[in-house]
Parts: sequence; structure tokens; C-alpha cells
Amino acid sequence: MFSLNRVFGSAINGLDDLRGWTLNKAIQSHIDVYLSQETFIELQRSFPYLISKEFASGGGDVPAFRYHIINDGEPFEIEDTGINVTPFAVHHGRIFSRLPPAGYVITPTATLPSTPNKSDIRALSPEPGEQKFGECVAKEQPEATIHPLLCFGFKIQEQLVYISDVSHIPDHVWGTLQSKRGDSAQQLPVLVLDCLRLRPFISHLGIADALMIAKKIGATKTYLTGFSHEVTHEEYVTITEAIGGKLKNKNDLTESEKTGLELVQGGGQIWVRPAHDGLRLIINKDGSGEIIAHVPFSDPWPIVSLAYFLRYPNPYAAHVISCDVISRFQTASGTLVTTRLILKRGNLPRWFPQGMMSKTESWIIEESEVDPFGRIVDCRTRNLDHVKIMRVEESVQFRQTPEGIFSGFGWGLTKRIENHGLTRFKANMQRSREGVSLMLSLIRQSRLQPMTLGGEPYPLTHSTEAQDHRHNVSQSPPVGVWGKLKSWFHPPSS
Repeated sequence: MFSLNRVFGSAINGLDDLRGWTLNKAIQSHIDVYLSQETFIELQRSFPYLISKEFASGGGDVPAFRYHIINDGEPFEIEDTGINVTPFAVHHGRIFSRLPPAGYVITPTATLPSTPNKSDIRALSPEPGEQKFGECVAKEQPEATIHPLLCFGFKIQEQLVYISDVSHIPDHVWGTLQSKRGDSAQQLPVLVLDCLRLRPFISHLGIADALMIAKKIGATKTYLTGFSHEVTHEEYVTITEAIGGKLKNKNDLTESEKTGLELVQGGGQIWVRPAHDGLRLIINKDGSGEIIAHVPFSDPWPIVSLAYFLRYPNPYAAHVISCDVISRFQTASGTLVTTRLILKRGNLPRWFPQGMMSKTESWIIEESEVDPFGRIVDCRTRNLDHVKIMRVEESVQFRQTPEGIFSGFGWGLTKRIENHGLTRFKANMQRSREGVSLMLSLIRQSRLQPMTLGGEPYPLTHSTEAQDHRHNVSQSPPVGVWGKLKSWFHPPSS
């Protein structure tokens, strides 16, 4: 399923390539497309075989679409999912014509083959307002009025507002965008907003205008999208972090970062980040959700990645019984793919129905991909047991930019079970972070001593915390870094 918000080539020219998605039901039998009547007419004119297969040529293989006409300001439901979407029209630049826009924007009259001269163009394309009847010519000069090009934005439930192409938001639309009440309970969780470049453009927002709109909408988190290539992702991260209060040394700023910060000065802090490929927002059927933000580590990406894989065992993960690598290989592109099988133990809440789960231990499958070139660790875990009661899928991504986790929940007993799972997940996430932090500390220490099981460590002189710890255990035999790990799960007998 997808929705078309406009008739531009960048929005519709890739539709034909979706034939591989539906051909012989390779992935699904058809794709639902939600679009306005104007967009449908223009699509029919540009790609008639996408509307009616009798216009297909060649081998006749075309994508299978099911079209749904949507109207400005009228909510619609995505099939029978219970997810309601409200489209709203915003300005996306202007129409460069002296005529008012028709029901749909027509393509200029075709010209003769090769390069036509002015008389050819004149013969084929009359001036606006000019009507030809044989030898008679009647002219009527239209009023010079600028007409905006309208484009859809979308509000999904009360959870997400998506506006990818906008230069101005009309006054009457703000009632749809803003919360029904002014309290934090009704605060919009996520806003995805257009930002072409730092400075404004006739059909897109610049960084200052995007920030002004984001503040007015007041979402918990705002992601900017639709960038040109003048400013790098890292530079946008620096600019948006500064908007949230995290300032960088001026001497370390690039020219683009300095320009961006000059354009967004003042107006209070707000959480905003550049969107990126792979960013996923999960919205459940009832639209409820909770955002859990990751706190970034200060260590370099290679060290954090290593610490994450070495996090078991550690004293913060006593619920982890075992962790075994069952598959590991390197792809042709250099990505390391690892599958691990983890056995965890947990306690059921008192209110949990008896007999629903026969044991409190659960097998977890962890699948991870390490891209050393893109500097991304993408890790996904899911439970193998008790899937008829609750399926838990968690994802963690380590990269050199901040990242968030989004989750949604149901109702009734399911809601209570999932809320319990959420509570446990939040607690486990914190313990996981503490475990990774502990491993980072040990890795720092390992640079100053041999990483052996039980070997005598070198003197620790660069860490006050390590010095204090060494002082506390000075009466005990010296233990190496990995000896400490072993002692947590195999303490010496008294």
C-alpha cells in the first residue's frame, strides 16, 4: 500500500517498476494506491496501461494496482486495518501559468518532431486565452493571478503527521495538524516534515521555515526529509542537535553548519533530526504508541559495536542463561551476518492467567548485520517460545547518529500482556545499556593490560574508577578483565 500526494515525475515515474512486486504474485497479488481524483486522471493520461491493462504492450507484464480515490480533509481507512488517515492539501510552490488551474494540470501541447521553429510552436500551441475558429481569432487576457500547486500531506491516527512536499501551510489546515487539546497527553508523537536545503525554495521549506512549522505543530519528535545534496547528513545532525541544546565548538563547525545555525537562531529548543534510510515507525491498529529514545554512547563506533557483541555475560544480565553463535558469515559486500541463540529466564506477573505459559524460560533468536563501511550495526531479536500469547520483536541499531525505537500496543488482556512486555523491555533496555557500558569500561582497561583469563593485570593508572576498584580488591589475587567476567557467573567457593 502507498499513497500518491502529487502528479510529479518524481512521485509517479517509478510505478512501472513495481511490476516485479505483483507479477505472478511474487510478493503480493496487488498494491493498494490511495490518490486524489486529479492525480488519478493525470496518471491515466501519463500511464494508461497502469489504469487499464488493455493498453499494455510488449509482453503485457504490468503491475497490478487497486486504486482508492481520496479527498482533501476527508479521513479514510486503510482497507480493514482500523488505521485512519486524514489527507490535507498544502501548497507546493505555484503553477506557472496565466490561466487558473483546471480539474487537473494538463501537459503542454506536443510539438513537431526534431527542433521546431517559433512558427511551428505558434501553430500547435496557441497563446493562453486564445481560441481559434478557422480564420477568426478571439483573445481574452486572463487575470494575472498566481495559483498554488496543491499537494497532500497526511495525518495518520493521532500519531504521525507526514508532509514531504510543502512550501506553505494554509490557515485552515492548522486545525487538523495541531492537537485537539493543548496538554502533553495529546501531543503528537512524530512529525515528518519537508526540508529541501538550508535556505528556502519556492516549492520547499528551508531549515528555518521547517523549524518554525515544527514548533507550531509541537510534536515530540520531528524528522526532516527530502534533502538536496548540498549539506551532508552529519552536518544536519550537528545543526539539529544544536536546536535541541547540544552545542558544538564553533571552531569545529563546517561552513554549512555555521550557516544553518545562523538561520535557526532563537525560538526555544525542540527535538529534531534528519531522517535517513532504514528509519522505521511502527503504528499499531489502535494508533497508540510510545517512543523510547536511545542515549548515545560517547565511545567510537567500532568500540561500541564490539562491546555490544561481548555484553553477555555481565552482572546486569543475570536473566540470560546462555548465548551461542549458531551461524556467522561475511557477505560479498563485507557485511558480517551473525545469528545467535539466547536462552533467557523471567518471572510472570501475579495477574497472569495460570496455565497460559508452562515455563518462564524462553529461547530468543538474535540476527545481526555489521556494516563496517557504513558503520552500522543492525540487530533484531524475536522470541521463539510463547508466540501464540505474545510476539516480541526488538531492534537495536548502532550508528554514528541518534536513533529512536517506536512501538505500539493493543487492548484488553492483550494490552495488559503487552504493557507488561513493554515494562520488561524498558528495564531490559536499561540493563543492556549498563551491560554495554560496563564492557566499554573493560575494553578501555584492556588497552592497558593483557586480555587473558586470570592473567596478572598491568597497573591501571588512567582511570580513577579502576584505581578505586583495584584498591578495594588489593587483598585478593590479581584478576584480568576476562577473569572478572568469569567470576560473575562462577564465583569462588568460600
